[in-house]
Amino acid sequence: MTSKGPHAPPLRGSLPSEGADPAWGGPTPDRALSSCFGAADAVLARWHHDPHALVQVLRETQAQTHWLPRDLLAHIGRALHLTTAHVEGVASFYRFFHLQPVGRVRVLFSDNITDRMAGSDALIARLCERLGVKPGEVDAQGRFSVDRCSCTGLCDQGPALLVNHHQVVTRLDVARVDQLAERLLAGVPPEDWPAEWFDVEDNIRRADVLLQGLPAEAVLQVFQDLHHQPPPPATLLAIRASAFELGTAPSAEALADLDQAVDWACRWLTSETMAEEVPA
Repeated sequence: MTSKGPHAPPLRGSLPSEGADPAWGGPTPDRALSSCFGAADAVLARWHHDPHALVQVLRETQAQTHWLPRDLLAHIGRALHLTTAHVEGVASFYRFFHLQPVGRVRVLFSDNITDRMAGSDALIARLCERLGVKPGEVDAQGRFSVDRCSCTGLCDQGPALLVNHHQVVTRLDVARVDQLAERLLAGVPPEDWPAEWFDVEDNIRRADVLLQGLPAEAVLQVFQDLHHQPPPPATLLAIRASAFELGTAPSAEALADLDQAVDWACRWLTSETMAEEVPA
């Protein structure tokens, strides 16, 4: 979804000030909270205090504060003339908003059935053990936190995880998790991690029509069995063209069948159109 508002900053940032409590656990320190308010005020001004831009305001504010304390949500609500309950409802609906403290590096394991079958539960347990934290907890120094998120859409390259909701690490195994733990403990930023960790293969293939590669006779039979009527001529022509592009040119007989089917479909559509135009 695109927005007509100002350009949004990336979902990464530093703490509001070097001296601020990194984890901000428990009651938010006044100094850190004041810094949060300042960050939110700048974002609110950039969005002209538009209540319809609430999600973007929360997103850009969190990019600087790392999480959204309740006092900060109330402050944003007052600025937008929205109730705190309204703002909290929106913030709690989206998983990428944090209502509890998180680390400067957020590691989120993809939590779906395929990742679990590939061993993600054992891997997140191993990482947490190496880091000395539990899932959902923040490191005592505020350096990192480990948790789960919804499916990353990379079932074919899992187990996978998200870093700061921005980068994807694929093909996790014990060795990669151990290397990840070493870098997190050493404070190595994600941009300095091995590039191959972030490789994502495009495994979606479509020359044109999804039925490409099937013999022409089978394509026609599929349409006839499912629809009991000829397929659209454009679809038949696309199948005909894709067969040649893929180097699987149909036999002369099959090609003749396709050409005949295009003619048949055109005549069928014409007769149907004419029937609809003739009054009963």
